[in-house]
Amino acid sequence: MYRAHDDVKLVFICNPNNPTGNSFDHADILAILRHFEGHALVVIDEAYIEFCPQQSLVSEMANFENLVIVRTMSKAFALAGVHVGYLLANETLMSIMRKVSAPYPLADPCAQIALLALTEANVELMVQQVAEINQIRDTFCEALAETLAVTSVLPSESHFVLVSFKNIEPAWHSLTEAAVVARRIPHPQLLEAIRFTIGTAEEMSLVTQVLKRLS
Repeated sequence: MYRAHDDVKLVFICNPNNPTGNSFDHADILAILRHFEGHALVVIDEAYIEFCPQQSLVSEMANFENLVIVRTMSKAFALAGVHVGYLLANETLMSIMRKVSAPYPLADPCAQIALLALTEANVELMVQQVAEINQIRDTFCEALAETLAVTSVLPSESHFVLVSFKNIEPAWHSLTEAAVVARRIPHPQLLEAIRFTIGTAEEMSLVTQVLKRLS
């Protein structure tokens, strides 16, 4: 990426990353911001940041004119059907964005739902639910680490976990038979991995039980 410096106009970083769930070191992201300062925008996708708010780069907004942060209300706020997202940037970039954005980018009912979700009471509810999901995730990861069919469980700071298997086909078949909905990743390095979105404690216990039956 650094070698292609002159041609790069936009750097996009998903933090936490999808589908691995890990966050990048702040020092590494700051180094990228400095390297491309004056040459390229660095866009940080913080779609899952509510699950690890300490990883946000929002505190660096005043320090880097090339920093742009995008977020969504589809994840922690559970408003995927509303399709509400937002962008954080300096005033110069925002003025440019306003010139090229659609005149009515968001339907009024969607905007009203988003505003309701951002009330103090509902933000507190979201924070409580995120804490519960994080606890269920950590318990799920601990259980999978002791499962013979599993080769690795990537540390996650999001509401999903990427799990690699010794033999993915029996695992996938067993999950399908148990009506567990998960996601296989069509990437050459992740062909033996399944991504699990964290549900209720009971749902994740079911997943664990299904996988522990595998030899």
